[in-house]
Amino acid sequence: LTLIAFDIFIISSFTTALSLGALTYAHIKQTKKMSEQTRRLELKLLIAVVAQTVVPLIFVYIPYFCCLSFPFLRIPAVRIGEICTLLIACFPAWDAVIVIGLIPDYQRGISGIVKRRFGSAT
Repeated sequence: LTLIAFDIFIISSFTTALSLGALTYAHIKQTKKMSEQTRRLELKLLIAVVAQTVVPLIFVYIPYFCCLSFPFLRIPAVRIGEICTLLIACFPAWDAVIVIGLIPDYQRGISGIVKRRFGSAT
């Protein structure tokens, strides 16, 4: 019962997040009271928030859902525990990479660090 309750909670949480994201996107596209620059900024922020929601979904929630629910549903879960461990270990790095890749200020900062580090070695 506990497993079913948590599965329902996780699924409903992501369904709610998906619905709110879609409504936010629709509102940003339809509103007439927003400048084009503000609209672009709002869309970039929405994309960053969506990415920060999708990364944990892929690297944490789906693997653990499979790891916990497959045996309960009598679905063969060959090596799923090992895969979960690997994905959980990779999650923090990919979360940071996604954020750095989506936010221009972070891109410029990383670019400056790389140029200083490798540019001074030559």
